[in-house]
Amino acid sequence: MIKIQQSHSLKTATSFCQIPEQERELENLENHPAWQGQIGIDQASELLKNTAPFSYILCPYKLHTYVLSYMRQDEMVVTHAIFHKDEEQRKWTYRNAIDHSCSTLDELVSKVMHCDPSACKPLGVVTKNLTWKA
Repeated sequence: MIKIQQSHSLKTATSFCQIPEQERELENLENHPAWQGQIGIDQASELLKNTAPFSYILCPYKLHTYVLSYMRQDEMVVTHAIFHKDEEQRKWTYRNAIDHSCSTLDELVSKVMHCDPSACKPLGVVTKNLTWKA
């Protein structure tokens, strides 16, 4: 898909399929301290069991869609939230009754978990290359 962007009366065509920024975002996600790679939802829950509140991991889900799994503060249970990168708006997006958009992944994490960004605790790399099972 080609989208024409207006900038100071100059029109430039940009292919959103080949923006280096998209590649950098995915690379940044895969290098995030909480990134786990392909793991199942049961494995994510097991990894987070008995961790501190607001501990979290990030995993791929489906094409261009990811999962934030985290330990809730109030009930000490693991919760899973699906999110994606909206390439047109260049924002991280998740749905909780309504769509929410965030400029950064860290902002999205703290909004989903309903906590201050300083309270978020990435679990760190525990395992890689397992299969996600929804």
